[in-house]
Amino acid sequence: MAILFFFPETQFFRATPPSPDGSISEKDANAVLASEALAPTTKKKSYLQELSPLPTIDRSKNYLVMLVKPIPIILYPATIFSFLTFASTLGFLVAAITTAGAVFQSPPYNMTPAISGLINVPSFIGNLLGSYAGGGLTDILAKWQARKNNGVFEPEARLTALIVPFFLVPAGLLMYSLFATSDSRYGFGVDRQLHWAVPFIGYGLLSFGLTAIPSITMTYRTLMPSETFLTLVLDSYLPVGYEAILLVNAFKQIFAFGFSYGVIPWVTLDGYAGAFGAMAGIQVGLMLLGLPLWLYGKKLRHISGAWKIILSS
Repeated sequence: MAILFFFPETQFFRATPPSPDGSISEKDANAVLASEALAPTTKKKSYLQELSPLPTIDRSKNYLVMLVKPIPIILYPATIFSFLTFASTLGFLVAAITTAGAVFQSPPYNMTPAISGLINVPSFIGNLLGSYAGGGLTDILAKWQARKNNGVFEPEARLTALIVPFFLVPAGLLMYSLFATSDSRYGFGVDRQLHWAVPFIGYGLLSFGLTAIPSITMTYRTLMPSETFLTLVLDSYLPVGYEAILLVNAFKQIFAFGFSYGVIPWVTLDGYAGAFGAMAGIQVGLMLLGLPLWLYGKKLRHISGAWKIILSS
């Protein structure tokens, strides 16, 4: 609601006359800017007009091409890594959300819906800490490594911050699954139920990963460590950064949506220890994919940076 009422449309199409070869000289552009500053050609929109849900359409662009063009960007290494880690973390958190009600409102916990809903308190704390870990802490580490590298910032410096969620997210998955099973396949919770605080803390660790991991991996693309949102992809492929962010977000939503339908049958078949233990293993495996990027990321960026997808963007 805050965005709807206090975030006005800022898109503006400037009519700058092109030269005969289709280019625009810096002198012409500056002249247009100066003339617009002295004599605005458009009337300022009222507050109600800015709230209009109808978008301003740039008829000079083909929107079908713009819709399809970002899809090949998923082939870039940093984009693949960002998508897989973001989608898995979100999907596994959805698995915990999907099963929490049935677990805590059944024996031996017998919590009311209001009390079981308090699991969102550690989730909120985890989100706050994860936001700092994926933002401010990541920037501190990146700047520290840049100073050690004679002032040269490399996008791979951000990957160091993944060490924290690498341990906390799988631990959170195991802590969540420890409490509600007598299945001893993975040696978890054999014939006993642990205190409710254990899965609550595990859920908080999952929430930590959900904010920290995408903030680190998707910003691996800007030229300087200044942005703190989705930086891994941005640092590596700046010319198509925003298209890649859009693509990663779209794909991870599709994954999470489909995963929500499969988690209950999975838990029913393998039990909580089997399902969430497998999720922990998958999460560790996907996070380890960041190691080749850390070691060879610069070389991969130079190779993939010459691909036509980036050059044509």
